[in-house]
Amino acid sequence: MGSLGRRMMRDDKSLTYTIITITNQKGGVGKTTTAIHLAHGLALAGKRVLLVDLDAQAQAGIAMHIPPRDGAFFLLTMGLDRGATAYIHAQMKEVRPGWQLLPASKRLAGVEPALPSPAVSWLAETLRRFEGEFDYIVLDTAPTVNRLQVLAMWAADWVIVPAAPEPLSANSIQKVVQTLTGLKKQRHWQGGLFGILPTMYRERVREHAETLADYRRRFGEALVLPPIHLAARLAESPAYGQTVFERSPTDRAAHEYRALVNAVLKAR
Repeated sequence: MGSLGRRMMRDDKSLTYTIITITNQKGGVGKTTTAIHLAHGLALAGKRVLLVDLDAQAQAGIAMHIPPRDGAFFLLTMGLDRGATAYIHAQMKEVRPGWQLLPASKRLAGVEPALPSPAVSWLAETLRRFEGEFDYIVLDTAPTVNRLQVLAMWAADWVIVPAAPEPLSANSIQKVVQTLTGLKKQRHWQGGLFGILPTMYRERVREHAETLADYRRRFGEALVLPPIHLAARLAESPAYGQTVFERSPTDRAAHEYRALVNAVLKAR
């Protein structure tokens, strides 16, 4: 597990952005919630952020009241020329100052046969078109095991794994860790596991406390991030097209997501 620990600096110093992939092969664990709050929090800190929705359900856009579009599909299937880049830019939507979203659509579900390159590095390569435009690129992935998820992991400087405090969640985390270990050993992935992020946590529920302790035993204290507590304001924010930073900035969950943002900023 030590080889997967968070990496503080990019090996390729020619690139100015950091890619953070939010992933878990289990659904309903707060991936999209984490992705949009990380993106918004970084933008509030003055960073230029692109959130790429790699889930055909288009939940990142829907949560912010932005309709599905084929932006992520075109990112993955178009070439690297200036015309293609301009077309992809036209698919972006400004969510908030400093925060751009490249939305997804149902078309993304059938993207794998249309990928122009078989290389595991393809997503990383096509993201290079944004060099100099963003400080952070956040990738929100689908809760499935497919090639697109692997491309998103390989492209990442850091991977964050949101996980609900349920006994079965440890198995899904382990699968992500195994995939990352395989990418590092077989495909020379140079990123790191930033951490496992317990979500929807209730400290008075014994099962939650026991599961959190189990995460720390299995994966190491340093890789288990401070939990995000279950919060009504956090859950209701998408109904208003807002993040909890806007809906209830003094809420406990807002402070906890702000702490995650600060950890990311310090790590860079």
